[in-house]
Amino acid sequence: MVEPLHQRLYTYGLYTSYVLYAIVSLGLWSSGTEIVSSLDYLLNLYISIFLIYNFNPYRKKRVSEFGRGIAFSAGALLLITKVIDRFSLFQSKEKDRGEAHAFADFLTDLARK
Repeated sequence: MVEPLHQRLYTYGLYTSYVLYAIVSLGLWSSGTEIVSSLDYLLNLYISIFLIYNFNPYRKKRVSEFGRGIAFSAGALLLITKVIDRFSLFQSKEKDRGEAHAFADFLTDLARK
């Protein structure tokens, strides 16, 4: 069975974002951060619209395997972005203060959220 176009585009976009994120994180492509950010924004936008459309309370439809994958991706993206945000905050505080204080702040902030 052939996947619909939106499913293929999502899958290719997701794998492309993984590869680009790894390349940028390793420092191999410093100017790629804008592209990674834009692709991440578009994927988050697609996931949001997909979830709102397919999981709204007024729609009586069974969840497909693709829908389960999207829901898992949404949870994973939320977790990853929150951890990265907290880690970057930890890194900035580490520069301003001592390591012990910054790590304690990181754990405190993580426990609050």
